[in-house]
Amino acid sequence: MRHVLSVSDWSKDDIHWILDRASEWKKSATCSATVKRRPQAVLILERPSLRTRMAYEGAFHLLHGVLTVFEGGVGTSDSVGDVSRVLSEMLDLAIIRTRNHEKLEQIAATATIPVINALSDREHPVEVLADALVMREQFTQPQGRRIAFVGDGGNVCASLLLLAPLMGMSASVACPEGYFPDQAILERSRESARLHGTELMVTADVIDAVSDAAVVYTDGWPTFDTQDMQEGVFGSFRVTEQLMKRAAPDAIFLHCLPATRGAEVTDGVLDSAQSFAFRRLKNLVFTSAAMIEWALGGDML
Repeated sequence: MRHVLSVSDWSKDDIHWILDRASEWKKSATCSATVKRRPQAVLILERPSLRTRMAYEGAFHLLHGVLTVFEGGVGTSDSVGDVSRVLSEMLDLAIIRTRNHEKLEQIAATATIPVINALSDREHPVEVLADALVMREQFTQPQGRRIAFVGDGGNVCASLLLLAPLMGMSASVACPEGYFPDQAILERSRESARLHGTELMVTADVIDAVSDAAVVYTDGWPTFDTQDMQEGVFGSFRVTEQLMKRAAPDAIFLHCLPATRGAEVTDGVLDSAQSFAFRRLKNLVFTSAAMIEWALGGDML
């Protein structure tokens, strides 16, 4: 049984197995699933998301599985422990999108089925698999290249920093003071970078972070009381056409969406030929299917 709560739950070999398998699905959506019986799962959306729902519904269509979608809270009537027992008795897999990472950990601690983090306040591991597949497709050898993240060092940034060394890539992150990634994430990322021979740069200087990067990534900015307050903190961390010129000549732009045009990214970048923010979405179906196969591999092969 394999939980997916963090990118750290995967090894380098796991990442490459999932990406190889996703590529197989993408080339031929009629290829045979590696699971022998139809997996049954629930997608619990404490934070509703159209993209997440469509990705997992598409993945379960490929796997000939059954997916029940539930939009609501976990542990509101039953205890979290009881919810974990119910899911374990009735299903093969639980996929949960929540604001509370500790709730995911509590469910996983007692579940006898894999628990998948479809987004939490701490990480967004499955999302960055789609980005990893884009990088492999666009750069024949992504090893030795660099991912630059600009903006709020939250859940997406955290997962990217943990992913980069497993891809053989270095990472740089530029955030305003007070919005850097969690210290525990930085420590794990630095240790992984050391083990895999890559580098990690953390800075408040956007130009330093982006210079010669192969991938420029951003995410939505935090909400402030006023737009002026938001602009005052994050205005210099906007990804613009001028900033993209600082990146490598073959650089691509990524965003996990939804994007606030004119805030963290300009229209000119989001709609440019360099942008894979929308084109990456198809990958979510295939990487989600491959990740589910990986998570179920010990029980259903």
